[in-house]
Amino acid sequence: MLRAFLLVASGACALAVARAQAPLCVDESFQFGHPPADEVYSLAFMEDGRIFVGGRLKMPGPMIQYTGLTRVLPNGAIDPSFGPSYVSAGCELEIEGDYLFLQQGGGGFLRLFVADGTNDYSYGPPYPPMFMAGQVSTYHNFPDGKQWRLGAYTRKFYDEDGQLIGSEPGYGLVQALPNGDYDPDYDHKYMPGTYLRNLNEQPNGSFLFGARNAFVYEGRPLGALFKLWPDGNLDTTFHTSITWCGGMGTRQYHYPDGRMLVFGRFMSPEYPNDTLAVMRLLPDGSTDTTWPSIPFLAYGYFRGLAAVWDHLEIEPGKLIVVGDFNAIGHQPLGAITTIDTAGNVLWDYLPGTGAGFTEAIDTNSPACRLHQIKEGPDGYIYICGVFHGYNDGCGDHPEQRLLLRLYPLDVGVREHKKVGSLLVVPNPGNGLLQISWPGYREFDLEVRDGLGRIVHREQIVEGSGNVELSHVKAGVYNLLVTAPDGMRASAKWMKQ
Repeated sequence: MLRAFLLVASGACALAVARAQAPLCVDESFQFGHPPADEVYSLAFMEDGRIFVGGRLKMPGPMIQYTGLTRVLPNGAIDPSFGPSYVSAGCELEIEGDYLFLQQGGGGFLRLFVADGTNDYSYGPPYPPMFMAGQVSTYHNFPDGKQWRLGAYTRKFYDEDGQLIGSEPGYGLVQALPNGDYDPDYDHKYMPGTYLRNLNEQPNGSFLFGARNAFVYEGRPLGALFKLWPDGNLDTTFHTSITWCGGMGTRQYHYPDGRMLVFGRFMSPEYPNDTLAVMRLLPDGSTDTTWPSIPFLAYGYFRGLAAVWDHLEIEPGKLIVVGDFNAIGHQPLGAITTIDTAGNVLWDYLPGTGAGFTEAIDTNSPACRLHQIKEGPDGYIYICGVFHGYNDGCGDHPEQRLLLRLYPLDVGVREHKKVGSLLVVPNPGNGLLQISWPGYREFDLEVRDGLGRIVHREQIVEGSGNVELSHVKAGVYNLLVTAPDGMRASAKWMKQ
């Protein structure tokens, strides 16, 4: 039964025009240019307001043609200067300088030129390759250009004449060089009996991995979530009891005391009858059983199929979560809601019913799931997945599909301005760095650690300058800059 207060909210929103730019309401000026078929998995933002969109997308026109990668203008229309793209499926998009990296479905890793989307054919292993991928899942780019790749790999062995003499399956983590070839000097990780799904960088510089199941690694039993350091060594101070991971969200929420919320699909002996979409872990990885079991449900209200894939903190301790769910308990809800960091569902924060259902082509099954929620460089909030129609509490928006834009909490229409990237050298560094932002001579700098805490503030007044960060600990930091006109940019920096 729908919440009674929604009826009140509907009456209060009768004059939707008056609330057209209310926080977290749909920006109707943004119209995604692709037909409502298939889904969007990943987004990457250019600083001029254009957006790379990865997934499986139907092209406009009478013929059924698909692409895995497209680029749209700031209003959502298809960018005519891009493509056509022959990527079959685009997942995990990441812009690095002049290149766009992506994982192409289960087939491999590509590097494209940002300017026009053409493939950089100089990137990739020569033949015969050291590894053959049976399945790939995701990747991570390091500042030195090397890349971790996750999935299921078979190592190939050759004689001096290049003839195959043997193979060994079971590798889950391999490393590539900046040119895309496999690193012959790296201790590629042998992980038989499981499958690595994804990884997330942590505040202390380690990486949290999600595996299909608990397994034994180099003689040590591990849970389905575990940590490795950047050199590939196991973080032995962290151990979970999670027995199964049906996927891990794109990032975690970190508390100041070292606890964290993990998102995805998990099974753990502490919750013997539940599959959890959100869990809280203590600093050593053990399950925090004080976290309530939030009853996310999906597809006919099955508990085990529901998942939370992404979140956005919109106020301290308040998180918008999106994922693969269509109810919480007996309350229907379209793949988006708000929770707090104590485990409460904030029913009245987003008064709408959320994303709607899409009839998938060639099947009889409706689909509604959201993969990412991101704040763009323009301050607006972008949500992507598979859906057709969205109710934000300000009204119904049946025209919204696959990718939509919400007004930010600090509503104000901002013009897109083309500026240069934030430049930080050296990266990694030991404490003294130089930062510059082409297009601006003055801006404010904030340095935040992996938990979001501000560890340094400074005003840059000459357009570039030396910044002293010798007082911060080793780890990965976010550098955030704000110009007098409100434009913002960010960059990651690693303290060695």
